[in-house]
Amino acid sequence: MVLVFLFPAISRAEGLVFLVSTPVSPPAGLFLFIPFAFLLASGAAVFLLLRRQIGSDAAALASCLAHVCFVLLFFLWGRLNTSHLAPVSIGIGGSPLYGLTWHDFGTLFVEWNLWGLVLLAVCSFVVCLVTRPRGLRSWLMITMTPAAIYAPFVLPYAFSGVYAHGFVESHIVHACHLRLEQGASALRLYAEDHHGRLPYAEDYVGIVEACIRNEYVRDGGIDILAFCPVSRYFAKTPIMYVWHDEWGGYNLGEIPGDAVLLECPRDGYVVRVSDIVPPAKKPAMYDPYGLPPAKCGKEG
Repeated sequence: MVLVFLFPAISRAEGLVFLVSTPVSPPAGLFLFIPFAFLLASGAAVFLLLRRQIGSDAAALASCLAHVCFVLLFFLWGRLNTSHLAPVSIGIGGSPLYGLTWHDFGTLFVEWNLWGLVLLAVCSFVVCLVTRPRGLRSWLMITMTPAAIYAPFVLPYAFSGVYAHGFVESHIVHACHLRLEQGASALRLYAEDHHGRLPYAEDYVGIVEACIRNEYVRDGGIDILAFCPVSRYFAKTPIMYVWHDEWGGYNLGEIPGDAVLLECPRDGYVVRVSDIVPPAKKPAMYDPYGLPPAKCGKEG
């Protein structure tokens, strides 16, 4: 059950959940050190403020319980507020979503971290209710110090632009593969109408433009057709599919069957000549008839 709270993608394999970056819900990589540093700093502050009031042992226990309750309640609240219509939660270890700008996710980033800050202050106030420290100043210090420590640990996400993180799920990856398969089918149609020859192009944008001119693909916009849809979330700039231009203008019958024509550099998914013309049926000169539907596969 705890794993479901901490790692929401475990229980949501059908889609991409956007996990908000907070001091206790970091992305993968060096960001994973942030929760340890934050909890150590905040816990130590509460312990030092309580030690003179109730003793070291009781202060340590109260500080630990306050922060454990905060983390569990924050993650539970995140899970309860996650739905198919609003797939936003908090969790640990997702890939940084550099593609989400402040315009895309800034409001949610601020809202969720404000709720986290308020919840931490409430948990600290409950500690005061239980331990009864002497003086209003002690109550204020114990309640507000953890919240004051929380705020600076949000800054690494704000400065790096990692407002959220997440996990790539099967149907999103399939969208990338399907787009390359459409490119393979368009190349097959182009070859049929050009005596078996592939188009000349310096990059995949040129391939898409050639296929649009010849009406082999519907014009959905170069920025949509030529770029990996998954990279729009995880890369600072969208990743364009790779067209191996050394085969531009060649007849399909002159190219080795294992030669790569198209490739997604993000996950290595490729389109080979054999995906368009099976080696067993590959003619010396291209036969536009009897071609099976294009199949694509992962390199290797």
